[in-house]
Amino acid sequence: MLRAQRLAIFSVSSVAALVVAALPGACRSSQSSFGDPPTSFDGDGVDAGFGDGGDDGDEADGGESFGDDTDGGTPSFGATVTQAVSPPPISGGTLLVSRDGTLAVAADPDRDQVYVVNLATSAVTTLALQAGDEPGRLVEDGAARVHVAARSGGVVVSIDLATQTVIARRPVCAAPRGVAYDGTTNDLYVACATGELVTLSAAGGPPLRTVFVDRDLRDVLVGADGTPYVTRLKTAEVITLAADGSIASRHIPPTASTTQMGPGSAWRTIQVAPSAAYPSGGFAMVHQRSFEGVVDTSPGGYGNSVSDTCEPAIVESTITLFTGGTSADAPSAAIASAVLPVDIAASADGSLLAVVAAGNVAIPGAAGVFLIPTLGVAPSPVSMESSCATATSFAPPGQPTAVAFTKTAMLVQTREPAWLYALQLGEAAIPAPIVLSTVSRADTGHEIFHSNSGASIACASCHAEGLEDGRVWQFDQEGHRRSQSLRGTLQGTAPYHWDGKLTDIPNLAQEVFVQRMGGIPLDSDEVTALQSWLFSLPAPPASPASDAASVARGQALFTDSSVGCSSCHSGPKLTNDQTMDVGTGGGFQVPSLVGVGWRAPFLHDGCAATLAARFSAPCDDGVSHGHTASLTAAQVSDLVNYLTTL
Repeated sequence: MLRAQRLAIFSVSSVAALVVAALPGACRSSQSSFGDPPTSFDGDGVDAGFGDGGDDGDEADGGESFGDDTDGGTPSFGATVTQAVSPPPISGGTLLVSRDGTLAVAADPDRDQVYVVNLATSAVTTLALQAGDEPGRLVEDGAARVHVAARSGGVVVSIDLATQTVIARRPVCAAPRGVAYDGTTNDLYVACATGELVTLSAAGGPPLRTVFVDRDLRDVLVGADGTPYVTRLKTAEVITLAADGSIASRHIPPTASTTQMGPGSAWRTIQVAPSAAYPSGGFAMVHQRSFEGVVDTSPGGYGNSVSDTCEPAIVESTITLFTGGTSADAPSAAIASAVLPVDIAASADGSLLAVVAAGNVAIPGAAGVFLIPTLGVAPSPVSMESSCATATSFAPPGQPTAVAFTKTAMLVQTREPAWLYALQLGEAAIPAPIVLSTVSRADTGHEIFHSNSGASIACASCHAEGLEDGRVWQFDQEGHRRSQSLRGTLQGTAPYHWDGKLTDIPNLAQEVFVQRMGGIPLDSDEVTALQSWLFSLPAPPASPASDAASVARGQALFTDSSVGCSSCHSGPKLTNDQTMDVGTGGGFQVPSLVGVGWRAPFLHDGCAATLAARFSAPCDDGVSHGHTASLTAAQVSDLVNYLTTL
């Protein structure tokens, strides 16, 4: 187990009225158990939730936490159900409020639909997209058109809010993720996980420009001066782009050194306008931090203490503010118990941030939305050992995946069931949810994968969207091990883990979810459902080939028996499923090369920062791991170009 530095979070009486008015009857505080309404709706009730929490400190430490006071809890998955077409992994950030504040637009990646909701009447217009589109991020332009990134459809879908109809589908790339609007040029920017940044006219037409930035792009934002910024999922980077699309600078959140927690998995990054609470404005990134010390692999070693959620798991959630989009603030406190922080939104006055924790849905009474004062007003960090403070939170029935604010309400979107909560400020009751769809997409395997095990960690904490976190973990028994991707690489490739000791998915679930993550034992039908969902995960899309001739030469080298790559990396998954000693420190499972270009750093211990580095010392002696000693630099480049297309 890890032991963290903890102390109370600062008092936030300045936002107390907003919080209490926003969530009457649903606020958590250190004074009441979950589900019970606060005894009063004045500032004192909220200060108890956000403030002292029993500590005598008044400053926030980068390694500390705030959150709900849930005592862990046990997940309950109910009757086992699977879908004929498996729901996609949770990505979050699928909700938008129109500029005039009258409409909410919600993308539904589970049902391939977009909903336009009249916030005055609760009327819902459903726009059906193509099967498999997986609509995600949205942005409104200056002419009341909303543009939606179809994550798997490879297109941007444009919607006219006046007529509430789809008016265009435009191909952009294989994996569009973030989308932003530049009002000075009337252009859209689309960030693609395959590495491209695509520029489109908001008015319509084909792409104006496509530049390659880097793989794993997530969100795209436009600064006040028109400068475009993109983020990356696994590294949590903010990349500043020059006018020609080249990389001008890279910035990452700081490490919480007192607790050895390093940044990663940037689920969502939003712009925060200048305000009294945060005068400089900038970007707010909700992301995870992961433990950089030696990880305990004994039962429960990945998670926190069931009796003390202030003791962190090996992955925790936090927010980093980037002043002006570049300069990251000091490490912020962790958000205790906020498993899978898939979305973030800022209130209209900038004084409050809402974070969605999609991983808590299976634990009865656990919070799904956390309300946090804007961190730009936090005091300087200090070190102190104490219990964590509690934050106001909300547990909507269903699994929340997105949040947004109007001037008078906080909106929360849930994926299963497909509902929208409109929590009006200043009213004494929570209204019934707006039903977006009655079609169920419940899937037990999907739920287990995304669920808090009961120790503040989920499978998706290290495998966001079924991928991997890009980390090399240091385990107490195995040593250094690179996380492995689950996308398109599991079915037909047993045994699992680098050492090949886990013979099948039931053994994998028992060792990792039940033992190391401290989860409940899974019934055989639940394990079968989990396996079914995992096996449904598609391989990540390949980045576009920049040099087709080089790729062809690389493929020829790969299949050349004198080089030896294909003697082990063969078949549909490009692995022989054997444990082999290739001179890298022992016998290890031959990994699938499906999607290998996404998985830097490479090899079991992350020895190679790039694919090219895998073919040179100290990661390769030239004779044990294929016969590569005689390859020229040009041939290695060709081979790398081919591997990135797999």
